[in-house]
Amino acid sequence: MKTFSKIAQQGIGVIIAFIMVVIVVSIAASVITTTASSLESVSNDVNKDTRNKIASSVEVSQIYITKGVNVGEFISGTANVSIILKLRAGSDASRIDELLLQFGTPVSSQSLYASGGATYDSVSFGYVYLIQGSKFKSGYINEGDIVELIFTYQGLANIQEGDNLLLNVIHADGGVVPVDFTAPRSLIADVVYLYP
Repeated sequence: MKTFSKIAQQGIGVIIAFIMVVIVVSIAASVITTTASSLESVSNDVNKDTRNKIASSVEVSQIYITKGVNVGEFISGTANVSIILKLRAGSDASRIDELLLQFGTPVSSQSLYASGGATYDSVSFGYVYLIQGSKFKSGYINEGDIVELIFTYQGLANIQEGDNLLLNVIHADGGVVPVDFTAPRSLIADVVYLYP
């Protein structure tokens, strides 16, 4: 009788050890699954950012806006938005007339095409060269060039303090440079820098 009791106690001990191993393995599996999911999410974000940077040959250096007469808001139809662009390092020259701008506010968005020169309005952007690089060619953004694109903001509402804004610079080949920014809390100057 003693041997059966001893064998039974050993069997129960093995079962308890087996259950503990299963619990430890299941906890480890859930930790690995959670980590893998988190890493996948991060890698997708990095992949998207990298793809946008590789696909686009231009880089937004600065965005500022000049306004009309009212303090505290930028009036639709009178405020002018300026975007300073340069060529991304290692990129080939980019034609300015192949760019499309999309400017979005909380209540509206606006798409703009190149006007072909310095003239601008609420449907097309103009451009001027602030710096002409050593490989300057009119109508292109080349190595060393710094170009200002300018347009008149036209939306359903005025841009106000704290508004979340979005600018997409889209190249004809599909490359997109997205820039998210927020209007500052104090819009008291005639010129307000929005980005960076």
